[in-house]
Amino acid sequence: AVVSTQSTGTSSRPGFEMSFKLAVLVAITAVLTVQTSQAASETYVHWYRITYSIWDDRHARTRNPQYVTIKGTRGETDEQLCDANFNVIAQDVSCVFRSHLNIGDYTCLTLRTGGSDGLDLIKVKVQIDDRIAHTIVPRGNAAYIGLDDGETKKFCVNDVQYRITYSIWDDWNARTRNPQYVTIKGTHGETDEQLCDANFNVIAQDVSCVFWSPVDIGDYSCLSLRTGGSDGLDLIRVKVQIDDREVHTIVPRGNAEYIGLDNGQTKEFCVNDVQYEITYSIWDDWNARTRNPQYVTIKGTNGETDEQLCDANFNVIAQDVSCVFWSPVDIGDYSCLSLRTGGSDGIDLVMVKVQIDDREAHRIAEYIGLDDGQTKEFCLQTTATVQPTSSASSEPGVVTKMIDIKEETGTPSKSTTSATETPEAEFTIIFITDNTPVTDVTDSGLNTGEACEHSGIPLLINCGEDMINIIHAAYGVYSNDNTCGRSFDGYCISDTSLQVMQEKCNGKSYCSVQAVNSIFGDPCFGVVKYLTSTWECIDPEDVPDERTDIFTDGPTEEAGDDPTEEVTYNSTEEVTIAISPTEEVTDDPTEEVTDDPTEEVTDDPTEEVTDDPTEEDTDDPTKEDT
Repeated sequence: AVVSTQSTGTSSRPGFEMSFKLAVLVAITAVLTVQTSQAASETYVHWYRITYSIWDDRHARTRNPQYVTIKGTRGETDEQLCDANFNVIAQDVSCVFRSHLNIGDYTCLTLRTGGSDGLDLIKVKVQIDDRIAHTIVPRGNAAYIGLDDGETKKFCVNDVQYRITYSIWDDWNARTRNPQYVTIKGTHGETDEQLCDANFNVIAQDVSCVFWSPVDIGDYSCLSLRTGGSDGLDLIRVKVQIDDREVHTIVPRGNAEYIGLDNGQTKEFCVNDVQYEITYSIWDDWNARTRNPQYVTIKGTNGETDEQLCDANFNVIAQDVSCVFWSPVDIGDYSCLSLRTGGSDGIDLVMVKVQIDDREAHRIAEYIGLDDGQTKEFCLQTTATVQPTSSASSEPGVVTKMIDIKEETGTPSKSTTSATETPEAEFTIIFITDNTPVTDVTDSGLNTGEACEHSGIPLLINCGEDMINIIHAAYGVYSNDNTCGRSFDGYCISDTSLQVMQEKCNGKSYCSVQAVNSIFGDPCFGVVKYLTSTWECIDPEDVPDERTDIFTDGPTEEAGDDPTEEVTYNSTEEVTIAISPTEEVTDDPTEEVTDDPTEEVTDDPTEEVTDDPTEEDTDDPTKEDT
């Protein structure tokens, strides 16, 4: 306003006074604002005192500069140079500074040394505004806190202490000079990998590694060990403690004598690991063995394990070789096993068994050949179908029955299906055996089963309260596409197959027969054979007196099959039944009932029995089996 008045050459006293007062008011407001800001800032000024207690060793002192940073819940100070003399021993040295930064509640102290001449401390005390916030002492069994070669160390009030105790094997080669590293994993996260500051160049001793971490890992889950060189370390036990509470003890797995770490190897051990055991039954042929590595993968409904190297000796024959490993992967329900050989020298197996936590989950009883880096996968199967090949009547009283049996033995479940008669209908019954020789079916239909030589697993037949009637049996090899043995260019069947099965099983409710040469003879030497059989389960009360021959070693009376019924059996395990009833049976009370000897009497939908003396005898040993 003054400048404006002077420039125009006019004089206005009232206007000048008003402008002057306004200027003074602005100046006073500015001064008050500065003072208020300074006062507010002064309320956030904190004094920090760091007191170093230097060890009483002449090498504990240093001429190098020392730096410090204070951290809190809302921030941290700038790194501060400690203006003090650290070239003393057995004395307390204090470093004081102030900061306007509001760091919130104190959490951590970070120390850094500025050179290669180390500093050794027996205690560090942190004070904020003359209030002790943290006292730090040597951790574990250490005599001092050491800082050297520009090192930085962080100490937090909520640090968790981890102690890993290695029990070294009592073998001279178990020790090592190589560095060892450790990582602790939990449900929320994991620590940084830590170098274990300990001497592992001893045998038959416990060596402890202690470190602290502010990381919240949640609940402990796994320990990861890594060796830093090619000189292996062998351990008989590893113990993990968190804040002096033991959370995990790790011992050699399976039949191993020790836990080995070599060539920069990393191994992880988890508290919820699942144990998998794969048992290989090697064939009794000299060429069945191998020196090549074998690999395995376990698959389930939720995922699969990593491929595992089987640490076992496969250079044997006619023996079981087990491979055991652990995995933290949740695969869900077991579904498949994948096998891979690592070289061109093949391996021949007669059975493979999968166990999960000592519970059998899968048994593959068949010949398995692996060669030239080959991979084969074996999965659980549950397959059985009944297909009407012509439309069946849906008249009242026509019943179609399906039975689904799921066993609790850890072996694959099996489904077996049967159908009752329907007028003028033809059914194809297909049995798919999922490589499992155990059969547990109680139904008045045709059933089939199989057992493999060298598997040690018998063919089991269980008719419950009914009686077994063996219809067909064959021990040997009669198909190039068999499930138990190598492809065989020929046909070899034991002549005693049917007779032996009938002698061992007919008339019983349960029987067990091994697929071995000592029972059936050896129809073809050097070939892996198998036993197949087809049978029916018959209610003893429904068996007429004249049909008792089916439960004896030979026929006592003539018995035959209706020529209108055709039953075929072949290596594909398909049974076709064409049923053409010659007489319909009803509950009509007006129907005449006679004792006509030509009338058919049927006990089972799959078999008709007549007393016609003119009918052809199908038990004639010269008649060809179909």
